[in-house]
Amino acid sequence: MPTPGRRFLGRLPLPEYRYLADALRAETLGGVLLLVAAVLALVWANTPLSDSYETVRDFHVGPGSLGLHLSVQHWAADGLLAVFFFVAGA
Repeated sequence: MPTPGRRFLGRLPLPEYRYLADALRAETLGGVLLLVAAVLALVWANTPLSDSYETVRDFHVGPGSLGLHLSVQHWAADGLLAVFFFVAGA
């Protein structure tokens, strides 16, 4: 039984933590991840699995009382647009 003060997944040892942090900060890794995600989305949307893609895309989520009961498509588009302007403005 774990002790009360110990976390389930504690911190990584320092060398591994630094390696992981440096890898995530690298711009090339971010670009590769974005490219892989885009290719996977294109394949997912243009295969017989496209019905599940459309189901996820059209799924509505958000607080309806605030008028934010939007589809995943709208959340993604608005979120990516906000990130773009945060990056472009920096």
